[in-house]
Amino acid sequence: MPNPTRFSLLTAFTNSINGGNPAAIVFTDMNRSVESFKDIAENFNQPITTFLSSSPVPTTTENAVAFDARFFTAHRQELPLCGHGSLAASKAIFGDNTFVDEATEVVEFKTLTHGTLSARQREAGFFEIELPTTIVRELPPDEKARISNLLNCAFGRELKVNFIGTGSEGFEIFEDGLIELDAKEDVKSLRLQDPSQLKLSGFPGNVVTSRSLTGNEAFVSRLFAPGYVQNDEDPVCGSAHCVLAPYWYPKLKISNGQSVTARAVSPRGGELGLTYDADKATLKLRGQVTELGKGELVA
Repeated sequence: MPNPTRFSLLTAFTNSINGGNPAAIVFTDMNRSVESFKDIAENFNQPITTFLSSSPVPTTTENAVAFDARFFTAHRQELPLCGHGSLAASKAIFGDNTFVDEATEVVEFKTLTHGTLSARQREAGFFEIELPTTIVRELPPDEKARISNLLNCAFGRELKVNFIGTGSEGFEIFEDGLIELDAKEDVKSLRLQDPSQLKLSGFPGNVVTSRSLTGNEAFVSRLFAPGYVQNDEDPVCGSAHCVLAPYWYPKLKISNGQSVTARAVSPRGGELGLTYDADKATLKLRGQVTELGKGELVA
């Protein structure tokens, strides 16, 4: 009899079922057709469905367990990797004693195109993954003016825009725009009035960020992506911090390797722990994960 297709529903970067970024984690035969992956992700209707091999695959890393991994959105799009989908998968694996034992220190996710991601379990219900980073490049003045106008139309008011950029070329996991607003614009209060305007930005997603107004975190952000994500906004985008951290660390004079807190201020919200290493071009991304439920697929 084939192994059952088990799944878990979790939400990352929060300790509440009403916060963070939800994900479905599915342990399955990775030889499924691409259409089958897309069908399941569409029916789960979560921001991301992480598909993992039904059992561990070989690894040479000591005290580690490894899984093949693929990531699909509810809109049937495959992503090369996903921060919150990997973090949620970490909890699903570390919480299953059929996969891990007391000696297990590392969970590895073997992606199709971006190598192997490593995850660790930390204290107090936190999990940590390590992601590659890129340096942000500023857009030319004419493009900044064009996108600034689109932002004003999209949010129904004139915004003070300090910076617009994107990830460096060759960094395919981040093709979104990074937009820094003045902190007084209060990113949390933004309400999208005309999503169609953001579709004209040239970016699949638009990461809007500012310094923290409260001082409880280094910076805040939201990711608006009309047509790509549910309700036009990704509740907490982990991979966006692969550009946000390299942008904010020097701007805020944060020491290389220093750990800081960032916050997603979407309606669901989420808290992220960050440790950026500019020399290695890596980001350690930490967060809590809350389980909503689990079961088995019959299809």
